[in-house]
Amino acid sequence: VFEFYEKYSKVFPNYVTLPENKCMFKNIERKQKMIDDKQNALDIIDRRRRKKNNGHFSDLLGESSIDMFSTRFMDSILKQDEELEKLRKQNEINEKFVKAVE
Repeated sequence: VFEFYEKYSKVFPNYVTLPENKCMFKNIERKQKMIDDKQNALDIIDRRRRKKNNGHFSDLLGESSIDMFSTRFMDSILKQDEELEKLRKQNEINEKFVKAVE
C-alpha cells in the first residue's frame, strides 16, 4: 500500500490540471475503499470468532470487555474452581484418614 501511494503521490498536486491524474486519483480512491472494506470484513470475522470462543460470557460482558476478558482468562477462572473443588475433596479424604489413624 505504501509503495502504491509513494509511486502516485505526484498525482495530488496536479489533480485539477491533468485529466489522467483524475483517473489515477479515482483508482487510488477505489483501491483504498477495497482495502478498507477488506479490513472491515476481517474485523467482523475476528469479532464473531472471539464472541464464539467466549460463548455466553461475551453477551454478559459486552463488546468492549471481550478484549479484557479473553477466553484464556475465563477458562483459568473456571478451571480454578474445579481445582479448588478437587483440593477440598482431597482435604476431606486426608482428614478422614487422619481421624481413622488416631
